[in-house]
Amino acid sequence: MEFEYEYAGLIIAGIVVILIIRMIIGYWAAKKVTTNVDYVLAGRRLPLWMAAPSIMATWFAAETLMG
Repeated sequence: MEFEYEYAGLIIAGIVVILIIRMIIGYWAAKKVTTNVDYVLAGRRLPLWMAAPSIMATWFAAETLMG
């Protein structure tokens, strides 16, 4: 059984582009972090609208894995 990979090049290119974008964002964000506390607590600058879904997603993922 043979598969045709008509879009394989496009898919690989898309994955590479996404990885490059993520690396650029990571590098840019890493320049703002100076200490371990700053990293763990996000510099205490995380707004409620961003912190609440993050906490809920973490709790939901842990609950899902634990059963």
